[in-house]
Amino acid sequence: MTCFFDFGLLECFQMITNLCHMDRRRVYGWVGLLALTIGVVNQVQAQQVLPPDPKSEVLIAESFEGEFEPVKPSDRARLSGTYPRSAAVRFNSDWADVAVAVGPTPSSAGDGETALRMRVDEVIKGAAQLLILGPIPLEDDAELRLSFRVLGGGQKVHVRLREHHEPGRRPYRLLTQQIAQTRNEWTRVELVFTPPQNPHGGELELRFTQPGEYILDDFELTVVRRDTAAERRALAGQNLLYASSQPAGLTAAWNFRPTVSVAADRLGPTGVAPLRLHVGEDPQAPEESLFVGTVPTTLSGKFTFSFWAKADGSGPRAIQARLYPVHERVSWEPPFSRNIQLTAEWQRVSHTVELPSALEGFHLFSIVAMGHGPDVLVDGLMVEAGERASPFARTAPVELGLTSDRPLGVHYEDESIRVELSAWGELEQVAHAEVRLVDALGQDHTRRVALDSAQAAAETSRGVIASVVSFGLDTLPFGPMRIEARAFDGRDQAVTGVEELILHKVRRPRFEGKFRPDSPFGVHLWPESDQEIEAAARLGFRWARLFHGPDWPTVEPSPGVFDWRTLDRMLDRLEPHGFGFLAILGTTPHWARPPGRGLDTLSEYWAAKAVPHDTQAYADYVERLAQRYAGRIHAYEPWNEPFWARFFLNKVVDGQHVRGTPQQYADLHRAAAGAIRRHDPEALVIWNTGSAFERENVRENDRRIAKEGLLDSAFTDVLTFHDYESMTVPAGFLGDLASTRHPDAVRELATAFDRPGIPRWDSESGMPPSVPTCNFYQHAAPYGRHDRSLETADHLVRVYVSRLSAGVDKWFLYSFSQRRGFTSTFDMLGPDGHLPLFGSVLSNLFWHLEGKGFDAVVALPEGTHAYVFRDDERAVAVLLPSAAGASRLRLDLRDAPAVARDWFGNPLQTHGGSLGRRPVYLTLPSEIDPTIFLKSAIRSDQ
Repeated sequence: MTCFFDFGLLECFQMITNLCHMDRRRVYGWVGLLALTIGVVNQVQAQQVLPPDPKSEVLIAESFEGEFEPVKPSDRARLSGTYPRSAAVRFNSDWADVAVAVGPTPSSAGDGETALRMRVDEVIKGAAQLLILGPIPLEDDAELRLSFRVLGGGQKVHVRLREHHEPGRRPYRLLTQQIAQTRNEWTRVELVFTPPQNPHGGELELRFTQPGEYILDDFELTVVRRDTAAERRALAGQNLLYASSQPAGLTAAWNFRPTVSVAADRLGPTGVAPLRLHVGEDPQAPEESLFVGTVPTTLSGKFTFSFWAKADGSGPRAIQARLYPVHERVSWEPPFSRNIQLTAEWQRVSHTVELPSALEGFHLFSIVAMGHGPDVLVDGLMVEAGERASPFARTAPVELGLTSDRPLGVHYEDESIRVELSAWGELEQVAHAEVRLVDALGQDHTRRVALDSAQAAAETSRGVIASVVSFGLDTLPFGPMRIEARAFDGRDQAVTGVEELILHKVRRPRFEGKFRPDSPFGVHLWPESDQEIEAAARLGFRWARLFHGPDWPTVEPSPGVFDWRTLDRMLDRLEPHGFGFLAILGTTPHWARPPGRGLDTLSEYWAAKAVPHDTQAYADYVERLAQRYAGRIHAYEPWNEPFWARFFLNKVVDGQHVRGTPQQYADLHRAAAGAIRRHDPEALVIWNTGSAFERENVRENDRRIAKEGLLDSAFTDVLTFHDYESMTVPAGFLGDLASTRHPDAVRELATAFDRPGIPRWDSESGMPPSVPTCNFYQHAAPYGRHDRSLETADHLVRVYVSRLSAGVDKWFLYSFSQRRGFTSTFDMLGPDGHLPLFGSVLSNLFWHLEGKGFDAVVALPEGTHAYVFRDDERAVAVLLPSAAGASRLRLDLRDAPAVARDWFGNPLQTHGGSLGRRPVYLTLPSEIDPTIFLKSAIRSDQ
């Protein structure tokens, strides 16, 4: 069964979506020639502007038809083979710790007879790399278009645009990157870069970080000149944000902190409820980004933001408004921001900034609260091209909002979907709306919804009309769904853009609401959002690792003064959902830090990582904590990552962090263990080791700590490690990195000190920080970049089963959400707070494996591996096909007592159908030998 969110059908459905809706934001997002100049707005009745005839110039053309010569030797890289002597695309891997073989191969797709074959056997540090040398012109009125053909096995190719590296200059600066996905068939990759003006020019890197074979051909780099003046004229007078007001709450492409709400008890200057921005009293958060919206245009030049704002109460209130490119490091700089002092009266605020070209295709607009004070009310948001603030205008004559009645849209199979569609603006134009649900298999379910504009007269106090739209889940497949809504007038002309919402259908967790001490499925949760807590529980997470709450500065802000409110609230909110708790006992309040030692040169965040001056004071804090929460907190981890100098800081010397000594950590750990044992002997005490890390002599540091006796059962019950490396390399086969490097290093340490059977947990690791540049929308920036999230979902399953096969008892995924907007984080949630595809994928994994222990790995044809888990009644085989051989595998379960499901949990064709390249689950009675069964049920065409 082909999934809508997989390749091929996904791309076809995107085209259908575009043709059906013709939302100009999306259409020009695909065309790219106008750089979203018309497509950035929802104003559906603006004049059409045709793209000017572009002027293009081919800078590089390389088909690998020249004479090949041996590659240059390297002291570090293990390189072999031959490479074209005069290639415009250079082989550039001698600086990395890699093993690569290159050479010519007959081409079956390109224009010529020869292609370049590159076999990457090992990547320890750096990457195998091809380099398109510069200087490539980087100018505001130019786009770079890179095209090449590639054949691979599903690996990624990282294409990075960097500043040109001239001799004698400082190391180059990375400007942006995009990711191409190889397939087991020839694929034409076409990438568009909209670089900022840069006098040094640029270079392009193609980095290959995953082992495997890559065949490449027909490189072409073209620069296309744009008529940016015409593009800017097309934007004149238009509000470029996706919505000017938010009376229904969150809309697509906006990121709200949980502290943002709708002030439903009043009206703002636009006639609808304004937003209320509330900042907590956390002294470690002197400023807080409250919401972020995207401004989808690549254009450089002057842009002006404007909005109404007021302080909701007496007292001073400062905010900062920012309009900036998608680079965190420039968001707070004066050219992109304005500090504003608010009063209790509404005021219209405006500010003009000069923006470079947007590398990712959009800029960001955010409002940040500075310091503490009364709440802030905000309404009537605008961003427009030019240097003057026009009179307020909505993004479209009518704006829409979609909200779900389930947390983050996570629905159980026995529930129904109830979505509220809200409309505001020129409501007299509205006659009806079309609400369309696209399920995980690509099926279209559409509702025509009446929106009675006469209703607006009866509800003038709100300025909003709403209608509830329902869909039955019994006929819908498991997995993610996208709902799209658009309103029309009496002539069936669109008066809004397309508003979107992401939902999921999942099974109820097997042990819903119950604490499962043996569950391997943990996650990092933050105390801000009940929705996120409930959504995590609905997906099937059973353990929570808690940073903020049990930490020392929160619990004991002053000597002997204990404040339990934060931690009490956290546990009270989490316990009803059946979570177990791993509490981190780390960071040091200001009063317990050692004097001097260079700590005054650090921010509060980093200074809090200092080793406490008095071990007894730390022990007293742990004693009070363990005494109060005996039986409620199930495990304690004295300090997070004590193996890094930045996180276990002894002092700062000449700007360099110096790590605390092994003796210092051993003293703290022993003191914590003693306090916990006295008050809660059932609780687990955990040592967070550095395991396999090579930097900062981490392994030796662990051994020296172990020599202090810390592996004695009186002090330690579990060893943990943090492994982010496995998320960047292939997994799901015998001997992969996820099941060997860090788990083996922890086992070796334990064995060397006579604790070979001590449990091993991964208490923190997760996906690479790449979520900000992808989502599951079709009409909201950054324009439905599904591929990266597809691969992340696939890879998460492979790492999970591989890690469990290595005897790792728990994995605490980092992190459910820190709500950092569009900055690079490791969040599960998308930048606007929606739950991406892997929410459904993980829920299905948890449902199949919860309560089952690992049994065996079975090697199958075409590089596929089956990981078998079982309990007393059933066995579950998780099939992980290799990308190269997946299309040749067939699954045949005729007359077999087995059930096959896809990675979302939907039934699969079981009579000779293709296995596909995504994970598959086979459930069979426990008495059946899985090895014999699997080898008879799965066969190869070759």
